[in-house]
Amino acid sequence: MNQNFYFIKKRLYGFLVEKMKSISKNKKQELMFNSVELFSRWLSNGSNELAFSSVPKKLSWWKVFLFSLASGDFNPAHCQQEFASQSFFKDMVSQGIAILARAEGEFVKLFPKFFNCAFEIIARGHQDNKFHSPLFIGEIYQYDFKISKGMLVEGRCNFECQIVCRVVCNDARLISETIWKPAIVEHVGEVAANFLKPKSYWHNVFNILLWQPVKNYSLAFLFILVMLIALAHSVLYNVGVVHLSSEEIKYFLNAYC
Repeated sequence: MNQNFYFIKKRLYGFLVEKMKSISKNKKQELMFNSVELFSRWLSNGSNELAFSSVPKKLSWWKVFLFSLASGDFNPAHCQQEFASQSFFKDMVSQGIAILARAEGEFVKLFPKFFNCAFEIIARGHQDNKFHSPLFIGEIYQYDFKISKGMLVEGRCNFECQIVCRVVCNDARLISETIWKPAIVEHVGEVAANFLKPKSYWHNVFNILLWQPVKNYSLAFLFILVMLIALAHSVLYNVGVVHLSSEEIKYFLNAYC
């Protein structure tokens, strides 16, 4: 009984030791670069590559529609179900260029995690874009990135990034392949680092659509706010919800404007 207990304890202890060694080894293998120059030197070795993948995401109609607003591409095959059901692909699909654009968005969030410095990402172009199948709304997709062929040129690191988009749920398949050619330029200083630090999607939306206009155009924003309040009062007054006298409105404007 005691011998069996001793044997089990020894095996368990050995398993835990090996597990801790494995975890420690994996942590040591994680790449982290303190400067763009060091990354360029490491990447210039032809045998070194940096590979990582995005978190799988579901393609919503809203994402496709927002890209239509940004690009002006209102092809009904992308955003109108009534037509899409009769289109070549028989359902609504993402714009091809939007697949590349979303890849760059994922890259900008994931790539800086390998660095202890702040840098700016510059797009230099694409090469060999290939679309193998459409990406339908509702499908779950993922991007795979593989970085190679780095070179330091005039203070910036030029490299190539192979980007593969694929569906990862039911009906898993290859969507697209491309060679993206970006460059990174290191920035020194706390202000630049704060701007370049990856932030969440909704933080960027709030900052760009609300906070920056308020900070840069406070008077114009205040005027728009007053106009919206006046419009809301007019609507509510007409439907009989609220009744404010002209004296009360003047008091409000003097007090807060």
